[in-house]
Amino acid sequence: MTSNSAFAPGIYENLTNEQYHAAPGVSNSTLKTFLVSPLHCWHATLNPELECALCGVSRGKHANLPCQFFSARAETPALRLGSALHTATLEPEKFMERYAPRPAAADYTEALTTVQSMQEWLIAQGLPFKKSAAKPELQAVCREAKAPLLEDMLSAQAKKDYGKKYLDKAEWAQACRMAAALERESALKPYLADGVGEVSIFALDPDTGLLLKCRVDWMAARSRVIVDPKTFSTRGRTVDAAVASAIQFDYHTQPWFYLHVLRLATEAGYADLSGFSWLYAFVESDAPYEVRLRSMGPDGSKYWDATGAEIQGALRRFAEYQREFGNKPWAYHQQVRPVTDTEMKAVIYREVEEWV
Repeated sequence: MTSNSAFAPGIYENLTNEQYHAAPGVSNSTLKTFLVSPLHCWHATLNPELECALCGVSRGKHANLPCQFFSARAETPALRLGSALHTATLEPEKFMERYAPRPAAADYTEALTTVQSMQEWLIAQGLPFKKSAAKPELQAVCREAKAPLLEDMLSAQAKKDYGKKYLDKAEWAQACRMAAALERESALKPYLADGVGEVSIFALDPDTGLLLKCRVDWMAARSRVIVDPKTFSTRGRTVDAAVASAIQFDYHTQPWFYLHVLRLATEAGYADLSGFSWLYAFVESDAPYEVRLRSMGPDGSKYWDATGAEIQGALRRFAEYQREFGNKPWAYHQQVRPVTDTEMKAVIYREVEEWV
């Protein structure tokens, strides 16, 4: 996570997602994990027992293997859906190349699955078979006769879909409908019509010496806007309140961190990435798939300055923990301390029912 990495500071347009995540460097996600706790960050980035998500070999035994894709966070349906939405919205021509709906038995209504269905098919074809034959023997007879066996049809579809990521039918429909909702927004169209996707940027932070990295999903070069689609759920709130909550608690650091890396890359002379702002394209993850477009950038807002102070402070603490602990677990021994009133605000100020 320092400058002596396999990736020198610069801009890379052809890195795969796996290569980017395997490359050393402090990302926004790394910093968010560090803000949860330094030990959580160590576990996600340095723990030698963490297994590679691609091959299952632990980091401690993985030095000479090429894949090196470690993650302490398992892929959830929400993460999978979010990745699919990014592709369907920003690079729709690649969506069918990368994703496929997961095949299911219900898709093959004529497929043979049971002993009875195989026997009936063989009888209809006038082909001989032993009435006492077990299922594997019947399958062999049917296979030789080119019968539509479900097992073979699913296997053939899997070969056809090799290299693609499967989405459940509901996820496939969600991704397509959310992308269609964003595509209908006239204010978003100019940014999506002109740009480049999946740009990886590495730059040195002069304050801490840390190598920072970010992967920009979509850079609208002419309008100098970075577009990032996000999903949200109302959970009983108004749409605007749900979006504001998502930004405040989940997404407020990402724009500042990314634009900081772009600024550092510009100052280092790798490219002119100055003057960019950020656009969140929020789309509801369920019907009716409402959309909200929210811009963020260095406009003098109090929240922007506060976020910058938060990230810069976190980077300094990150560098301190790195110097202090290195590859050892990032945690000091804990001391016993009392619970404070500040931590118990909800108890102090809630309405207490009077018991008679």
